[in-house]
Amino acid sequence: MNKYKLFPTNVATFQYDNHKQFKESFLKIYKDKNLKKFDHAQGVDIFQGDNKDIFYDLGEFFKKCASDYVTGFHSSNSSPEDFKIANGWINTIKPNDFLHPHAHRLRYLAATYYLQSKMDCGNLVIMDPRSGVGWLKPEEVVNDRQEFMPIEGTVTIFPGWLLHYVAPNKSQTDRISITTNIALKK
Repeated sequence: MNKYKLFPTNVATFQYDNHKQFKESFLKIYKDKNLKKFDHAQGVDIFQGDNKDIFYDLGEFFKKCASDYVTGFHSSNSSPEDFKIANGWINTIKPNDFLHPHAHRLRYLAATYYLQSKMDCGNLVIMDPRSGVGWLKPEEVVNDRQEFMPIEGTVTIFPGWLLHYVAPNKSQTDRISITTNIALKK
């Protein structure tokens, strides 16, 4: 796990060891079964319904990342069983496309798994929440955002309330990621 202490907020990245196998089987199914219906714009949850088995192992990995994130940053013992996948979707960012700034309100953590990415395909940009609400004086704002290059096979996890966006995809390849909201079990 790589740790980044941003603003006073924590972000972590993890390597998904099953990436090569998952990517190969996922892309075949994505094309064969037209899983494009699970793209973000469709509002369908990939962790539910007929195709949930395809995403089961990835969902378990997301919960392990959440547990490691909490344990690593907050020095509290947690386990993957403490978390649940609230929902998830596929983001396909086509060349010259991007995602506007947004947050995942009312969610504990947001996580993104980079299934397919190339150089210049659109960095994840996380914005410092303090600068937008006047908590910092202009002269204190050295860098009000942090960029993370999407690396195939990695998961980036951060608090869902952080404002973030995807920079324009300047490559000639679709950038495909799977994003989820992670909640604490009650």
